[in-house]
Amino acid sequence: MSRSDPTAPRRPHGALKAAVTEVLLHSERSLTAREIRERFNDPVPGMTTLLTVLDRLRRAGQIHRSVGTDGDYGFSLVEHDADAAAGTMIETLLRSNDRTGALLNFAGALDAEDVAVLRRAIDAGHQRND
Repeated sequence: MSRSDPTAPRRPHGALKAAVTEVLLHSERSLTAREIRERFNDPVPGMTTLLTVLDRLRRAGQIHRSVGTDGDYGFSLVEHDADAAAGTMIETLLRSNDRTGALLNFAGALDAEDVAVLRRAIDAGHQRND
């Protein structure tokens, strides 16, 4: 059933947004709106509806939109997880000419709660390495 069919069942509020996010989560590359739409089972959302959801997700900072070589927009999830943040921190540290200075500046910018978390993580790492 297509969405233009008035007898087609309506999705619950937020279900299309969740379904789009799920499609992007399981993709190893950015997808065009057409590719996202092709991965839906019935009911397949209308293209205008899908583009509206993609735009709302982009404005909310949940997905990234890029222009492909063919001019089509590609959509991918924005990484928000701790692994992505840690990866960025490690890459930055590895690029630094003064790792000690970078670490000292980083540690100096932390509040007391973050310092306590970092201390526990360092202690736990030392215990595993002993």
